[in-house]
Amino acid sequence: MQLCVKLLKSEIERLVEEIPGLPDDYLRHLSEIGWGEQLNGRIVYGRPTCPTEIFGVRVNNSPNWLLGDDGMGYCLGYDTTRQVYGEYSESGGWEPWPSSEGFEAFLK
Repeated sequence: MQLCVKLLKSEIERLVEEIPGLPDDYLRHLSEIGWGEQLNGRIVYGRPTCPTEIFGVRVNNSPNWLLGDDGMGYCLGYDTTRQVYGEYSESGGWEPWPSSEGFEAFLK
């Protein structure tokens, strides 16, 4: 069951202020579709989460943020420095995606 909550423009602006470098396609999804459980069963977070909160350590001390998860231990992440999406394994290992892969790849 899909239950998404759209963020207001002011909430998006606050996110951009607090976490510079967030990808436009993720922010657009939050405003147009919303956060929560998506049609494919994956979860999109209402605000980015530091990997430390989930895995206990910041992997490679990089400026990565968690944006969602698949409900089975893998999380979608984004590296704001390299501007690339990727995936965290359940043990916290980071695997960047090819730069051509955007937020929509997570929703497939």
